[in-house]
Amino acid sequence: LADGPIPAPARPATPGYARLVERFVVGELATRGDSHGEGHARIVRDTALAILAELHASSAVPQSEAESGAEPDGESDRRVVELAALLHDVCDHKYCDPQTDKGRDAIRRRDECLRSAASAEEFELV
Repeated sequence: LADGPIPAPARPATPGYARLVERFVVGELATRGDSHGEGHARIVRDTALAILAELHASSAVPQSEAESGAEPDGESDRRVVELAALLHDVCDHKYCDPQTDKGRDAIRRRDECLRSAASAEEFELV
């Protein structure tokens, strides 16, 4: 898709939904160190958004947008990609066991945060 490293996209002011999720992620990943911390989540987010920008630039529009005909500017796809990237390690199996109360509580907090930042359809996609 891209020749060489994918540059981070020029980022406008961080949208409100992303600021909310970033604050949540900072708190949840505070004790995880560099390999799974907030810096890693931001790198994953920036890389995912750069890939999405490349897809849009090459007219390889993601199927969800092409089939629904909604939001021709790709904003919903951007939200889904950004939220999934930021939250991808919050309930990582190495840190969160869904069989324990602590793990179930982490999943509940993640889902509450996501519901406050995304539509019901976006929540399901993330």
